[in-house]
Amino acid sequence: MDLSAEPEEIEVIARRVEFLEQLQTTHAHKPDLVETLDHSRSTVDRAVKELDEAGLVTRETEGYVTTQAGRLAAERYRSFLVDQRQILAARDVLEAIPPDRALPLELVTCATEASTDGPYRLFEHLAGRLRDADRYRAVVPNFADSRHLRLCHARAVRDGTPVTVHTSADELSRLREEFPYMVAELADSSAFTARTGDVPAVGLVLTDAPETAVTLVAYDGDDIAGFLHTDDEDAVAWAEQQYDSVAADTHEATAALRDAATDTDLPSLTGGRLPTTLRSEGFVRVDDRYFERREPMSPATAWRAGLGLPEVDAGYAVDRTRDGESVTAALLDRVRDGESVALVGPPGTGKSTLSRRVACRFSEHDDAAVLYRQSASGQPFESRATLDAFVETTQGPVLVVVEDAVRAAANTVFEVMRDFDGDDDVAFLVDARESEWRDPDEFPVDARLESFRHEAVETVTMPPLTEDDVERVVERVDDLTDQELALPVADVVRDVRSEAPDDISLLFHRLASYVEPLAPYENGTPSTLDEDVDRLRRDLDDCGDLAVEVGVLANVLNAAGLPVAEPYLRAVGRETGDETAAAVDDALSRMHGHVLFGSPGDGTTGYRSVAETWSTRYLERLGDDRADASDRFAAAVTALFGLADSADDREAVAAAASGHTAALDGIVADPTDWADEAIRKVFDLGTSAPKLAPLFGTTGESDIELPAACSDEARLRAIEARGQMFTGTGALDRASAEFDTLVETARDCPGVDADERRLTALYGRCQIARRRGEHEAAERHARERRSLAESLDSPREVAQSRLLLGQIAHGRGDLDEAETELTAALETFEALKEPRAEAETRRERGLVAAYRGNHGTATEHLRRSLERYRELDDRRGEASVLSHLGELDRRRRDVETASERFLRALEIAREIGDRALEGESLATLANLELTAGHLDAAERHVEQAIEVAREIDERAVVPALRGTFGDIEYERGNDAAARERYERGLAAAEEAGDSRTAAILRRGRALVLARAGDAGQALDDAERAVELAEEVGDRTVQVRSLRALATARRNRGEYGAAIDTLDRAHDLVSAGGHPTAVALVATERGVTERERGDLAAAAAALERALQTLDGSQATGATARARFEQGLTALAADEPGIARDHLTEAVPYFLEVGAGGRARDAVEGLVDACAAVDDRETAAEWCERARDAGVAVSLDERWARRDA
Repeated sequence: MDLSAEPEEIEVIARRVEFLEQLQTTHAHKPDLVETLDHSRSTVDRAVKELDEAGLVTRETEGYVTTQAGRLAAERYRSFLVDQRQILAARDVLEAIPPDRALPLELVTCATEASTDGPYRLFEHLAGRLRDADRYRAVVPNFADSRHLRLCHARAVRDGTPVTVHTSADELSRLREEFPYMVAELADSSAFTARTGDVPAVGLVLTDAPETAVTLVAYDGDDIAGFLHTDDEDAVAWAEQQYDSVAADTHEATAALRDAATDTDLPSLTGGRLPTTLRSEGFVRVDDRYFERREPMSPATAWRAGLGLPEVDAGYAVDRTRDGESVTAALLDRVRDGESVALVGPPGTGKSTLSRRVACRFSEHDDAAVLYRQSASGQPFESRATLDAFVETTQGPVLVVVEDAVRAAANTVFEVMRDFDGDDDVAFLVDARESEWRDPDEFPVDARLESFRHEAVETVTMPPLTEDDVERVVERVDDLTDQELALPVADVVRDVRSEAPDDISLLFHRLASYVEPLAPYENGTPSTLDEDVDRLRRDLDDCGDLAVEVGVLANVLNAAGLPVAEPYLRAVGRETGDETAAAVDDALSRMHGHVLFGSPGDGTTGYRSVAETWSTRYLERLGDDRADASDRFAAAVTALFGLADSADDREAVAAAASGHTAALDGIVADPTDWADEAIRKVFDLGTSAPKLAPLFGTTGESDIELPAACSDEARLRAIEARGQMFTGTGALDRASAEFDTLVETARDCPGVDADERRLTALYGRCQIARRRGEHEAAERHARERRSLAESLDSPREVAQSRLLLGQIAHGRGDLDEAETELTAALETFEALKEPRAEAETRRERGLVAAYRGNHGTATEHLRRSLERYRELDDRRGEASVLSHLGELDRRRRDVETASERFLRALEIAREIGDRALEGESLATLANLELTAGHLDAAERHVEQAIEVAREIDERAVVPALRGTFGDIEYERGNDAAARERYERGLAAAEEAGDSRTAAILRRGRALVLARAGDAGQALDDAERAVELAEEVGDRTVQVRSLRALATARRNRGEYGAAIDTLDRAHDLVSAGGHPTAVALVATERGVTERERGDLAAAAAALERALQTLDGSQATGATARARFEQGLTALAADEPGIARDHLTEAVPYFLEVGAGGRARDAVEGLVDACAAVDDRETAAEWCERARDAGVAVSLDERWARRDA
């Protein structure tokens, strides 16, 4: 065809195509065209004339219109332009394809993607295609990007997707040498086929997902030049022909590859190096070659960033001790014997450093092999078979160390551990946060593996940080820095513990500030944690919101246990234009040395970073004093999550991230898995640090946007986490709203078990109601939960609901129902082998038995509960049981043991940051100090307990705490203050339906009223207290209430009724094994006998009380008995005996500030001294009384004697 025949017409079409398109749809006259197309009249005249002469338009009555020829010409011309643009866009790709390689036009003109952006973009593209592919066929002349091979491995080996690869024999041989384990696993997979032969220099990939599409890959030597992708039918048909042609010229190579893998010593191919698969999943081999390639940081920098393997090997770390023995040595002995050990403790306590010490020491033996996986390193560990094979074929003892082992990215190690169970040459050391080891949400749902974890893995808890540890750390600092730090070690320990108990990472951070300050300190001394955090926050504040968001994201990543990776950090502000790069660079520079250390590639997937505790505090401080803190937090977190949705955003941050893009590989490979993991870890940060809850906001109002790529499960997990956060902070209304939202949202999520979310929500609502003291609401939620669990035929959830019902019944004082529910729950948990639930239920059974006065049964349940909690390394459970055992010790008057247990419980509560448990421990300490007569200490503890209860909205416990406060004031003789405390508590207890606490408070008010002479009201209160105590079946409260009733009756002169009441109390208390309570009943009997005139019976009862109290530390009870015995001796005209008893009693009353009783005791003592003419002793005690604020006139008392 002669294309030059009519060039003028073609030129007319090109120049006037807009006129042709305008006149296709409607007739128009020339003036209309002037207005519509915004051309001058002369231009319109020329255009219409040219088109008319070419036969492309014609004039009709209604105006000009495009002819059929004009319409077809215009459409064809536009199509040509589109094709031309596609061809020009693909020009760089096409240039890399040999000119003699014929390509169909549709491959280019119908391409949905054409890219020359290098291997990363191709990786993104192939990962997306493979993710949904039903079949994958490829002609690959060169695996220029090893990630392509990993994608094939993941889909064929893990998912069973059919994968066929045609390549050259040389390329397959290279892959086998470089990636022997990966290729061996591929060869062993029935889903994988390898074929070798002469293949073209252009790659071809066919994916069925389910429709077939083709990707053409061009190479520039050994590098990828670019690719084209289309699903056009003609292009796909061409690709199928090309693929079949190649397949005809290649031969099957899978069997030979499999045989070669079987016959070859695979480790010899790697020279002892770890397989690439394991390296990509975060493992390193700890040996001389590893340390030769890595220089340790300077000491001060390393102490801020945390000690890596190079720094530990260089001697920066110090050993930890327990009872004077080396923990490192103890762990080494165990792993050298082939044991599996878990090192468990709170974050920042040195678990990882200790694990690294063990790894370095183990590797010192010539024939030993150590494989180490740091937390948040590389891709998730999934290559179980590869690790099995490497360990199996490695000569000599092998130690595998995995940090944060129960997390989803690492917990495959437990399957490997089980594979080598019983092999003494293979040992495992894992570490885990205490809360995660205790209740690992991410652990595989495999009862046998969970049982193996508890039974076969020996748990070792991190020892507390001692002053001796700090002394050794300071000595090491001196040695490494040639500086002699004159540090007040005790002050340093106190300061660090006030910031984060036992956090050795903060200790090192503090010491680094002495050695190498980051900035001048205004007061000349290193800063506290808050000062250090605030300095960086102010620095970033000065740079604007973008810098603040980069700082927020860096600390979120670090505190949540995600890689602090440069591409993640550059996600912030990526939509605002290229100018943000400089601002992000500035923010990263300002964080260097504070949060970020080394270069972006120093870690496996990101920067080395500061202690997690530091980052958590940074976020807490952000929320404390910045009004837009939640906005900045939401912007940062949303930017991170958004990487799962946008390939363009990932490409942009990859381009800006200096080539450190490994952290993006997991997103590309599976955006949903990555998004779900990121959401879980970020929201788990909020549940572990509830003070951050305001930053997360509520589900309905927060600006945090979850990515479209995440699963419904992840969205529901975020809602559930908010409910837990707000419960932890005491924002109970918000928590309740989140649990409502959880149920509503689950209903709208297909494929999600909505009933499971209802169980979760009902549990949360029940706990909220219990904390508020709303027993009826709590019981309603628990019963609804039980009914749901029964309908789902879930014995475990039924038992969990019965445990809740037992706790609620106990709380409202119905001990019979509590025991029934708890007994049934315990039987189920034991049958199901649920050790944690069993431990919790036994604890509750022990408490019910204790309230019934069955101290032997109580002790048995509590001890077995303690054993279970310790086996599980559940420190919260351990602390709670210790507190309850301490209370039993207190009642048995073993104050020393009780004190030890209470203090240990408080220590654990503060170590793990459990505020509710801390408040509970403070309350028990207050009661102990009250028993011992240390009223000021008791007051401090109860004030702290009330403060904690208010902070976390634990309203249910406040009335009982007010009762303790009332007891303290009553003991001091401050009757008005005592009555006010009792009455405030009583109103709240009765409103909440808390009968047990109401009984305690009425009994207290009865005593105050009786002492004030209001015998009638005192009797009413005491009788009601006894009724309530009998209703709830609490024997201890019954006894105390009966004593108060006896006092009220005695004050009314009803001595016989008072004695009968005390006999009832004696019968109850004698069976309970509570010596102090026995003595208090005897004391009341002595007072009653004296007042009705039987001095001999009174003296005998009081002597029994003193004998019972002999050797106890119940100081107040002993002082009261001696006081009453002294008054009885005076009444019996035995002043010498009276003087002796009162001399023992008076110091206690003066010390505790019991004004009225102290005056009575001193006056009695002076009267006794006067009777034996001992003025000197009398004068001494009058003077001591005046010093204590108690005025007793010696002369007046002496004059009374003489009168």
